[in-house]
Amino acid sequence: NKEKVEALGVVVGEAKELNQALSQLVEREIKDLEGRSLTSFQQKLLEKAKEDYQKGNFEQALEEVLLLSYPQE
Repeated sequence: NKEKVEALGVVVGEAKELNQALSQLVEREIKDLEGRSLTSFQQKLLEKAKEDYQKGNFEQALEEVLLLSYPQE
């Protein structure tokens, strides 16, 4: 997961910094997605990402945000 986070422009040093980096990354992406026009499915996925973020499940929230940001064809 460290590589995924760093690929998105967040440099991670120590392993303990990973959760903080994930938190910041997910928060930034959620804010960006909130300003977009989303389908009802995408809106539900965004709500799930927000729930996971609030619970501290940053890896799960990141996966959901990435699905929204980079939809599969």
